[in-house]
Amino acid sequence: QIDPVEGSSTRRGTAGRTVPARHLAILYSQLADLLRSGVPLLRSLELLERRTTHRTLKLAIEDVRDQVSNGAHLADAMRQELGDSATKQNGSGVRAPGRL
Repeated sequence: QIDPVEGSSTRRGTAGRTVPARHLAILYSQLADLLRSGVPLLRSLELLERRTTHRTLKLAIEDVRDQVSNGAHLADAMRQELGDSATKQNGSGVRAPGRL
């Protein structure tokens, strides 16, 4: 479960630029839908990166995908690129089982 961003309508993304909370909410929703449908994590991130029109969010997703493909936990990569509130969850994290 991801908690909403508290007290802010934006989050700092790659290079200190902001990503509107609305874009993050859409990202999380679409990522959850893809994963529930059985699409592998790295492929899901690749698809979201391609479809995203917000430049800063696109760069952040690309960085998250690269980190996960190198063995990082999804939560850790998202926290690094999008901030702590992007990954408030049960703390278990998700590790990619392999490459695309």
